[in-house]
Amino acid sequence: MKSYLKAIFVGGLIYLVVSNLLDLPIVMSAINATKGDNSQYAVINYIKAHYILRLSEIFINVFSSMLAGYVAALITNNKKPLAGILSSVLITGINIFHLVSGFYTAFEFDTVLNMLMPPVFGFIGGYIKEKNK
Repeated sequence: MKSYLKAIFVGGLIYLVVSNLLDLPIVMSAINATKGDNSQYAVINYIKAHYILRLSEIFINVFSSMLAGYVAALITNNKKPLAGILSSVLITGINIFHLVSGFYTAFEFDTVLNMLMPPVFGFIGGYIKEKNK
């Protein structure tokens, strides 16, 4: 049980750190492009309007989820795919909070994708670790 709690915390932390570091160039380019209006919604709308930036963000989220699941599986002794899924609990909680608090302006495909990606790819990261014993 203790190792699963560690997997939840460390997996969530790894996801947050890696995804934010890799998203930084995307966000900075969006801030640079929206020179007059640097509000959060202007930057988000700019990223959504340019498909290459949005696809880059999706790839970064997939990579971060898999890495978090893999590292969470390293921590636990058994049931590594379960640890991969549990690594996404923190991120899923943050996404639910954003949904409830009104951060997402509309319930779009992006919202559903952001909710489903971390558990699915966390599982895949844990499964990869289990197969690479």
